[in-house]
Amino acid sequence: MIAKLSRRLLPAVLLLALGFSAGIYLSKGGSASLLNNFGIQSTQQTAHSDLLFEQARAIFSLVSAEYVVKTVFPHEFFSDSCSLEQIMTRLRTSPAAPEELLTPQELECFELYNLLADLGMSSDPDSTDFLVFTFILSAGYDMGPNFADSVHVYQGPNGPAIDICAPEPQILDIQMEDPTSDQYGYPDISVSPAGVQKIAEFVRGRINHQPYINQLLATADANGKRFLQESLQAAGYVTIRFISQEEFDVR
Repeated sequence: MIAKLSRRLLPAVLLLALGFSAGIYLSKGGSASLLNNFGIQSTQQTAHSDLLFEQARAIFSLVSAEYVVKTVFPHEFFSDSCSLEQIMTRLRTSPAAPEELLTPQELECFELYNLLADLGMSSDPDSTDFLVFTFILSAGYDMGPNFADSVHVYQGPNGPAIDICAPEPQILDIQMEDPTSDQYGYPDISVSPAGVQKIAEFVRGRINHQPYINQLLATADANGKRFLQESLQAAGYVTIRFISQEEFDVR
């Protein structure tokens, strides 16, 4: 498992640095014609708190951490606390739908057993049949259309200052690696491409509930704030504060 600052941030670094520098120039009385030399097309002056982020959010979410996860299917999803026999007995003796009758954990077990039956795979936890999937989770900030409203630029006692109400970190993307046969170092089992897709969707839907997600989000939050702070410092801001929504609302 790997947590790292994504290389895909490099274009965003350049774009944000350009936006910050242009914003400072505008705040000191610069003209829009200079911005055109840098490739930012504008025919009117923009409030520079908007200029800081409007281009970046139109192109990128801020991916600040990635996690590589290897999952062994189906063995990582069997639960000792769930009994297929008990689940089936309850379903046979009640007219209620599974979603109404079963607990969330029992429903996940039921879906797993149904999937295994559909694929023709064994539901025995001791079975040697398994598939290994590699997923790459990207986490960071979603720079939504209203993100500029969460940025307040002002003149502090020591120079340019900025308050930022950073969005909550979240999982931005989940990609599954698709290794070729010579790269897959595990025993092959007979599953159709459609079956592999079903398994991938099943696993993807449960990744967000894994215990390492909280660690990934905390890493993404720390990396994202460090990246923004370093970019803002390079742009000339003296005071940079990351504040809560409540603090931002009453500033």
